[in-house]
Amino acid sequence: THKKALEKLHGEAAVFGTLLDRYLDGGDEYESLSRLMGKVCLPRTLSDFGITEGEIDDIAKRIIEGNAGEGKPVDIDPARLKSALLTLF
Repeated sequence: THKKALEKLHGEAAVFGTLLDRYLDGGDEYESLSRLMGKVCLPRTLSDFGITEGEIDDIAKRIIEGNAGEGKPVDIDPARLKSALLTLF
């Protein structure tokens, strides 16, 4: 977990991870979840967590490393992940 994300409540970071997942899946759920998060004042961007654009490469690396290994259900394309993180910045 990125140290700045730890400054938020666990649920805020978890729901942001769900938003990122929905964005990567490309379905309609991303838009509706993002609107709902906005209505209840949950962080919807990395900048809401105080994360800078310069930290995105490190975050992408940590996400990929965290999803490596046996039993992990999804392979993440690093370029696609970075693009998604920039979009959610």
